[in-house]
Amino acid sequence: MNTQEMLENAVYQQLFLGGKRIMGKNPDNTMQLTGVDEILSRFIKDLQNSLQLLASHKIHEFLTHFGDLFSVDLTLTEKRIQTNFDGMGGIEQLVGQETVLYYMVMTKLLEALREKAYAQWGFERIKIAFEKQTKQKFTTETHQKIQHLAAINESNISLLYNLCFILLLSSAYDKTKFSTTLKRLTSVKINKIIEKIR
Repeated sequence: MNTQEMLENAVYQQLFLGGKRIMGKNPDNTMQLTGVDEILSRFIKDLQNSLQLLASHKIHEFLTHFGDLFSVDLTLTEKRIQTNFDGMGGIEQLVGQETVLYYMVMTKLLEALREKAYAQWGFERIKIAFEKQTKQKFTTETHQKIQHLAAINESNISLLYNLCFILLLSSAYDKTKFSTTLKRLTSVKINKIIEKIR
């Protein structure tokens, strides 16, 4: 597997079916999203252009670039990556296995970006919309209902998770009409989720 394929696999996993289709965690749960392919291509190109930092074992600089780009604190992510490398006997053990090094860092970066995106544009907006629409407090029980929907891969929450990630990417790579479309689509999914947890 070459570097481009590795990056595509890491980014597309449980997200992109190709063309203009995204999916939830279940590949049968899809939706058309015109423009997603261009946003993902820009992100992959940025990752590709930053790989020389990882090749030089400059993980902090690599993560700082993406942390600054997406306004995400990746300190904890960097610690997790370092813990993984320490458990393998140090990053030096990966000499000649750059693809493994890249993939390990990419998966942790993507995990952190997805968590941040969902927290900001998904979960927080669900809480606000729930309280506004129902005139009730968002409780632990309500939170548990959302966690249950996520655990069973409910279609709306599963797609919301990926829409939020794409919204995060578009905030850096495309501040135009596409972001507006994504915000509208996330609102639709949020409203459907609220209908299920009332």
